[in-house]
Formats: sequence, C-alpha cells, structure tokens
Amino acid sequence: MKHPDALPFAVALILLTTAAYCACGQPPEVDLEGHIDEFLGRIYKPADPGAAVIVVREGQVVYRRAFGMANLEMGVPLAADMVFAIGSATKPFTAMAVMMLAENGKLSLDDDITKHLPRFPTHDQKITIRHLLTHTSGLKRLHSIETYWERIREDITVDELLGVFKDHPLEFSPGEKSEYCNSGYYLLGRIIEKTSGQTYEQFVLENIFDRLGMVNTCFADNRKLIPRRVSGYHKEDGEYVNAPFMSYTHLYAAGAVMTNVEDLAKWSEALRSETLISKSGLEELFTPFVLNNGKPAERCPGWFSAEFGEHKAVYHGGGIFGFIVHTIYIPAKQLYIALLSNRIDRRANPPTRVVAERVMHMALSGSAEKMERKAIRLAPQELDRYTGSYKRSDSRGTQHLRTIVRDNGRLLFDSGPSGTFELLPESRSTFFIEGKQSIFTFEFGQSEEVVKMVLHLGGEGGRKIVFEKE
Repeated sequence: MKHPDALPFAVALILLTTAAYCACGQPPEVDLEGHIDEFLGRIYKPADPGAAVIVVREGQVVYRRAFGMANLEMGVPLAADMVFAIGSATKPFTAMAVMMLAENGKLSLDDDITKHLPRFPTHDQKITIRHLLTHTSGLKRLHSIETYWERIREDITVDELLGVFKDHPLEFSPGEKSEYCNSGYYLLGRIIEKTSGQTYEQFVLENIFDRLGMVNTCFADNRKLIPRRVSGYHKEDGEYVNAPFMSYTHLYAAGAVMTNVEDLAKWSEALRSETLISKSGLEELFTPFVLNNGKPAERCPGWFSAEFGEHKAVYHGGGIFGFIVHTIYIPAKQLYIALLSNRIDRRANPPTRVVAERVMHMALSGSAEKMERKAIRLAPQELDRYTGSYKRSDSRGTQHLRTIVRDNGRLLFDSGPSGTFELLPESRSTFFIEGKQSIFTFEFGQSEEVVKMVLHLGGEGGRKIVFEKE
C-alpha cells in the first residue's frame, strides 16, 4: 500500500524517457488504438506480467486492451476483464463516500474529527475531515512506524491499526503542509461507519459499486475466491518472482479495493456526471486544499492535482505487493485513463505513472509521432543567462535545489542523484537532453533575465515541475 509512484523530483529524470506529444486536446482523427497498442506492446511483453488499460472519453470507451500474463506459472494471458488489487487508488472511492455523506447531511468536511470519533486523541489540535482527505492532518504516518511492518503478514483489526499511530504526537500542525498519510484514511473509514451505521465495506458496496453496476469490484481478501483474480509479481535481479505475502486486513479504507478496467470505466461516469453527488460536490473533490499559508497544496480530497499542458487534472496511483496502478481524470475533457499492472519493478523505465501519462497525452492529441529535436547554437555569453540555482518547494515543504553551470560552451544540468546532463537549446526558451523527450522551458523577466525553469515531463503537454531561479 506504499505509493511507489509518488516519486520525489530527485529521481524525476528517470521519467525523461517518455515521448513528447502535442496535447492539443482535440478528438483524435488517427489510429489511436494502433498508436497505444504499439507503445504498450513494447513495454509489456507477451511472456511477462503485464497490464490492462482503458481510456474513456465523454462516457465512451475509446480504448480497452490487456497485455502480458495474468499468471506465469499457469501460462494464463491477461484479459481486460480480469481483477487487480489497486492499493491506494482506493482513496478516491473513500473520498466519494465521505462526500455522499456530506451531501446527505450526515457530516461536514470541516467537522472536527472528534465530533464523530470523540475518543481519538488530537493533541489539542483541530483536525478536520477535510484534513484527513487531503493528507494535511499532521497525523503520524502509519507506514513510517516500524512495528506496523512487523505484523504485515498477520491479520489485524481496524482498532489495532488505529492503535499503531493514534498516540503518536502530530508530525506538524493541521493544514501546515501536505504529507501523504494513510493514517487519515483509516480514520475516514471509521467516520463513514459512525455516520452511516454500516461498515465501510457495506456502505461503499451498496452506495457506489452497486449503484454504478461495478459487478467485478470487491474488497481484497486473502481467503475468499475472487473470480478472474490476477497474480502479482516482483522483479528482482532481472527475474520475476511471486509477490511477498501480506494480510489484506491491513488495507481497509486506504487500499482495499480490487477491480478491473471495465468497472473503472463505469466509475469514471460518476466523475463526469451527477450520478452519485452534485456538480458542486465533484468540483470540491477536484479542488486543491489551501494550506495555512494561503498556498494551494498538490492534493484534493481523495486525489492529487496536476496540470497536463493547458489541462487541469486529478490523478491517483496505488501499489501493494505485486500490483501497481495509475488513474488520471481531466474534468474539462471528461477524459479518464486507468492502467492496472501486476508487476512491481523498482527499475521500470518508464515507471507505471509515466506510462499512464503518456497514454493520456496520446488520447488528448490523437498522435504518437515522436518529435525529432534539433539543437541550435547559442553564443557562450548567451548561455550564461541560464546558469545558476533553481529552487522549488513541494507540498510537504521540502526544498529541491537544482543547478545549471556552463562548461566549455555546454550547459550542464545537475539533477542530483540522477546525475548530470547536457541541456541542448532547441530555441532561446526551450532546451532538451539528447535521447530524452522531456523538455525544459525558461521564462524571462523584464530585463531578459531568466526567472523560472519549467520541466515538462514527457514533452509538451506533460506534467510540469516549476523551479524559480534564485
């Protein structure tokens, strides 16, 4: 249930292998299926664990395919109707359940959690339901506590899960910053139970899965027979092995859902219409939390926020032993993508998140043509304007510093642990790295000095990481 796709920028240059696409946002007029097939077929080989992928535009499935193997030992190939564990991609369902209860008058997102959980220690701080939803509560992160991992193979109750972290002091004041925290989602599960009078599983099953016709979606269970369940694998030393065992009792409201891409297409209908909640409720789910300092966090209730070129998007990934997934939704385009994979490969290049993002760009543009970039020549003194230090702060308040230096007429970008790369100018404002397709753009002030550097992961239309020049 760790979030292996939530990578710090220190390793972001691993993501530079994705191809660049023009995210013009127009409906495709080319062979979208053929382009995506060709791309995914190179990543997910027929004899390896693979992935199922679906693309939904304005309520219509425009792409649906599976690649690779569902079970290596039995030689069973993957099919798009097979069921995967989706880990933390459960959280948007939990957030939807909370919003449904809010619209039914059972709770408010700004309720102090002690209104519903009066015995939970908040250490003289006001922690709201909204804080839990947006990872801004300051609660001790369950997965950072060593004793939690000691019991990962054992069955455990929800009360025992809460007991692991509840008495720890807060890591920061609520609303001060955003720190990915499963602990808050365990509390949300309890609040759903207290306010609905049902178990978390019963409420979500009856009010979301059943209403949407998600007949293949259930909650993870080690003992129960789940039809069409896919086997999970890890890649170690170049070989695939069966994923380690964990008791699924540890997952609960933070990661317990199992589903397939066909049901996620039905789920996407609830994101674009008022099937489950009102339009204003959907907008609230897709709106970033505003921190105490007035700055927006990178997290919305149940989602992460991002920009893909000109488009605002929400996304959520997930990973548990043997499975890694990524889902993305662009509200303005009513475009939803889900990629479910049954393999964990720490050295995957590109990572699952980037594969899903590239499919998103292809769906936006209808193009898969690789851009051939050509470097131009800039005078050495012209290159000097780009040298210096660039800084950004993430939603956790962590500072990231990167530098650019000039060396014998070359611009060298120090990415940190990922190494040093030469930046090649395509124009005065756009630079690239040979063999990589992500690009760097620079913005200039009134005196023509560089004031900002933007990394576009995957090229034009890619997710943006913004650095201010010091």
